[in-house]
Amino acid sequence: PLELRVSYRTLGRGPHRDGTGWVVNMSRAGILVLAQHEIGLGARMKLSIEWPSLLYGRVPLRFVTVGKVVRCDASSFAVTVVRYEFRTAKRKVTSIDAGGRWASTIDA
Repeated sequence: PLELRVSYRTLGRGPHRDGTGWVVNMSRAGILVLAQHEIGLGARMKLSIEWPSLLYGRVPLRFVTVGKVVRCDASSFAVTVVRYEFRTAKRKVTSIDAGGRWASTIDA
């Protein structure tokens, strides 16, 4: 089982849905997502998944895929993987003040 953060959005005509959720399992052919919204069967989706490993040990990656919903219920949907790519993601940088206390977090 996986617990990878995912953001998603529907593509094409009709009502658009944007949201976040969790990938609970993933294979070469498809991805199962626990979601905020009920997504309709046949909807085209774009998923952006926080990848668990870093490029060169320091650069965060995202697995971005486009697919079609082949199974759904009120709290999850399954998407076939049509195409995918890895993209670099912004890093969260936390600055620490002189006293060792957390000061702020920014995207780098």
